[in-house]
Amino acid sequence: RRRVGNVPGWLISGDMVLRGLVLCFCDFVLMYYVYDQVPFFFLVLACIGSCIIIFSVVRLLPLCIIAGLSVLVILAAPIYFQGGPVAPSAEGYFINILFNTAMPTDFPVPEGQWGFWVMYPIFPWIGCFGLGWCLGTLYEKSGGRADSDSINERTGRVAVPNRLVVVGIVALAAAFLLRWFGGAYADRLPMGDGPISSAFWAISKYPPSPVFLISTIGAMLVLLGVLRPLDASERVGWAWRVPLVFGHLSLFFYIVHFYLYGIYPFFSDTMSRYSLKTVYTIWLAGLVVMFPLCLGYRKLRSRYRRVLRYF
Repeated sequence: RRRVGNVPGWLISGDMVLRGLVLCFCDFVLMYYVYDQVPFFFLVLACIGSCIIIFSVVRLLPLCIIAGLSVLVILAAPIYFQGGPVAPSAEGYFINILFNTAMPTDFPVPEGQWGFWVMYPIFPWIGCFGLGWCLGTLYEKSGGRADSDSINERTGRVAVPNRLVVVGIVALAAAFLLRWFGGAYADRLPMGDGPISSAFWAISKYPPSPVFLISTIGAMLVLLGVLRPLDASERVGWAWRVPLVFGHLSLFFYIVHFYLYGIYPFFSDTMSRYSLKTVYTIWLAGLVVMFPLCLGYRKLRSRYRRVLRYF
């Protein structure tokens, strides 16, 4: 949108770099106490921020090349991974944030392994970022109607299933077949006795396997396709307004909810196991508290948009 508005390219890239640095700041500073005061804990916000910084340059490539490289990065993940998590270290930090999950395997943490942990290496997550970039770009180019063929001209509603749903189902089916026949390449965790065993459905996220990435992308595409009538609708029903408030302030919600939900375990017993009834009660109570907080912050951000738009 900014490019269509004739904003200079260097300003667009500079804004992306700043946004990426803000996310890294959030992970290393604002989330420091949430992460048990582990220094330089490279988690999801830092990974997304790094991807944004990289794409401040990569965005200049043709969209078809970005899409092809993104798919290649996802499918080649087992080639550049070293299997399971590696031992964290300051010396190997840069390589680990690129390619490896680096976490201590023993607790209490051995001497020399406190800090420089990595749970979300840039590769292959940047492949997911690239596919999202392509999808978002196509969506914007079509004026917010990426599936124009599936919109009923008489009612203006999006027909389901549409292309996103179909592609998502195909991806889920491909992930299922890859898990069944792909062996160690598909996922490093053993699949047990096939689909009838629970082990088959336990797939690796740290580091993410091709099966994990393809299946979660497929699920997201299905959800995007099903929920796209919200985009086509000029008025949103009351039932959607609560999750939309959280969605519009996703970074604020993400950071604050960690501190909020940590209150109960902190004052009870951090290591205890809670019943599902207790967990759901705390979860719902937290959402009730978060809603007015998000409403208040939305008003604050609209007033100081120039600075707070990054949060």
